[in-house]
Amino acid sequence: MTPPSVSSPSPSEPDPRLLARPPSRLRFLLTVTGLLAGVMGLLWISSGSLLEAKRTEMRGALEARLHALAAGRARAVATWTGGVAELGRSLTRAELVRLFVTETPLAEADAELERALAEERPYLRLLLDELAATHGFRAVYLFDTEGGLLLSDSDAPRPDADTVAAAASLATGRAPQRFRLLGGEPEALLLEVLLPIPQPQSLGAASAEPAGALVMQLPAMPVLLDLLRTPGLDLPGEVSMLRFESAAGARLLAVGAETASLMEAGDLPPPGPDMVLGRIGDSEPAYGLAAAVPGTGWQLAQWMNAALADAPLAEYRRNLLFFGALAGLVLVLGASSWWWSVQSRHQHALARQYRGYSRDIARHRRLLSAITENLPDPLALYGRDGLCLYGNPAFRELAGMPAGVSASTLQEHLPAGLRAALDRLAREAGRSGVARRQAVEIELQRRRRIFDLLAVAPREEELEAVVVALRDVTERVLRQQERERLIGQTVAALVRAVEKTDPYLLGHSQRMGAVARAIGRELGLEDSRLDMLGVCAELSQIGKLFVPRSLLRKEGRHTPEEQARMRRHAEHLRDVLEGLELPPPVRSALYQMYERLDGSGYPEGLEGSAICLEARILAVADVFSARTSPRSYREALPPRTVLGHLWDHPERYDPEVVGALAALLERGLFAAERAGRSAAKGATDPGLASTPA
Repeated sequence: MTPPSVSSPSPSEPDPRLLARPPSRLRFLLTVTGLLAGVMGLLWISSGSLLEAKRTEMRGALEARLHALAAGRARAVATWTGGVAELGRSLTRAELVRLFVTETPLAEADAELERALAEERPYLRLLLDELAATHGFRAVYLFDTEGGLLLSDSDAPRPDADTVAAAASLATGRAPQRFRLLGGEPEALLLEVLLPIPQPQSLGAASAEPAGALVMQLPAMPVLLDLLRTPGLDLPGEVSMLRFESAAGARLLAVGAETASLMEAGDLPPPGPDMVLGRIGDSEPAYGLAAAVPGTGWQLAQWMNAALADAPLAEYRRNLLFFGALAGLVLVLGASSWWWSVQSRHQHALARQYRGYSRDIARHRRLLSAITENLPDPLALYGRDGLCLYGNPAFRELAGMPAGVSASTLQEHLPAGLRAALDRLAREAGRSGVARRQAVEIELQRRRRIFDLLAVAPREEELEAVVVALRDVTERVLRQQERERLIGQTVAALVRAVEKTDPYLLGHSQRMGAVARAIGRELGLEDSRLDMLGVCAELSQIGKLFVPRSLLRKEGRHTPEEQARMRRHAEHLRDVLEGLELPPPVRSALYQMYERLDGSGYPEGLEGSAICLEARILAVADVFSARTSPRSYREALPPRTVLGHLWDHPERYDPEVVGALAALLERGLFAAERAGRSAAKGATDPGLASTPA
């Protein structure tokens, strides 16, 4: 490794300033004597002004310090409370949460709605559990407008009457947001954050009444101690005091360097940049300065014991009397040292260089050792011969190695699965320089583990080694799989709700998905895009939950006004999907499937290539599946008739997509249905066999 550059000159190129001829001893002595006399005289004359200047400087520095601490810690507390509130807003903005809070009070009179809400409740509880577990909340509650508890995380205790009353007050719109500190002892202090839950589709509407309230409780003392106390920065005698309103009235939280206590509220300095002299309760006089905590109604004051604050001034006065002699001595010693260093300039330059090199090498060695030995992720070093040369403690623990394994026997103690995976990765990195593997399953100690692997082979010829790093992602992958399973259940529940809303939509999503996947396969799309088409088909009709049932079940064609109301289901779909974690391509395909090439579609009126291929496939599959199924105003149409309609409108439907559908029909994919069989054979897509002829 090339050593870092240092400020000292190179041994082969000494500093030219050190090569200058040194001054004579007589001139040196005269110069030092004159400087010493001048310094002593200046100190004698200016001692009085120095004391006053020091006093002003110290008071100004103390005022600036107290102001910086009070304002900074007030902003830190406000940032913390605002950050906690922002975590809750991720739930209050979710359309599913807003629908759940709004519809739960209505479910008593609607059994179908109650069943739908019962299917959504596990997913919403998972959201509350994940929020509480991820961010350390003691409890997360959802309340209705009357203070009734709708849902909480799995570990939340029953809310007390004060919390219920506060939630009811917030949910009725009497307060936009509140932060409260609860508890009678510092160790039990809780931050309670209350957020209104807007009505569905009313996010940002100032006039909309809340549908309910979200209440989050978080242990406050550890965070407040971190915000109001800075180890290594706080001085002896400094105390931070936070004034807040509780159920028992105004309270003060006092945090010192070693202690923290709660007390009844007393007088605090008015918020501002000016320092005042007062007392902290019944203690000695102290300098204080206060600042308001934005957005909370709290006030934070910073105090400094006056005796300790003025102690340096008395010490300065004593030291000033001694400073003259000390300054003279230091001046003489400093000048002598300088003169001596000039005499031995070359030797000093070389010694300084090599000391710098030695310190840098030792520092880099300690830094590298500290990083590798304390790195939480397993790290190993492989030789170009494929043998494991080194493993940090995390790597040895992962491999289950006993204590005392030497570097020469590391390879022998590696589990077979881990050794095979790392050997392949190291060989590939030796050839290409970098090798990566994601989500690699390895069995360790009779347990299936999942890892992301990275191997890097430095290009320097003298470094014949490969660095291999592992990251355990087992929990993350399992959580993602569980999240996807719950989202799938939620989507299935919404699809069933749509089908119960309109009997003519029963099975439409499945038929449409089968047709779309078959067309996509005919066009040569990869499996991931085919799966995306199936997901889009499942989600496509959810927006019709918000369309009046009278329009969905109307016999006969809709009027232009009714058609406009029906088309709003695309906007409803977009609002519902805001609460689901879907890939952007899925959202784009869903939002564009009702667009047409000539711009006559909705909701955006997109044209031509602005509509993605998946949306054009879904458009043809939707029309084909709908028209070959019966509706309230007509019977099911033959597939050939519907295909003819699609061919007659190339300005609206993609001819390439329609051609793929025609090729599928030509191969007789619907013959099995007309013959009464349950599934087509050979190249037939299983989902297509259920499409009515």
